[in-house]
Amino acid sequence: MSNETTDVSGEIVRITGQAILINDGDRDVWLPISQIENFDESWKVKDTVDLEIPEWLAIEKELV
Repeated sequence: MSNETTDVSGEIVRITGQAILINDGDRDVWLPISQIENFDESWKVKDTVDLEIPEWLAIEKELV
C-alpha cells in the first residue's frame, strides 16, 4: 500500500464518532476519521472542507 495522500473537497453531511459523510458535489461518501490526515474536531455539518486522505482510499471511494 502506498503512503501517498491526495486532497479531496466536499460538504460535510454527517459526522459520527468514527466517520464523516461528505458530499463531493455528485454523491455522498463515508470516510473513516482514522484515515483523514487533517481531521479537525471543530468541523461541523454543512462545512465545506478540504480533506487529506490516502490515495488508495480516494481510489477505492472513486473520489479521483
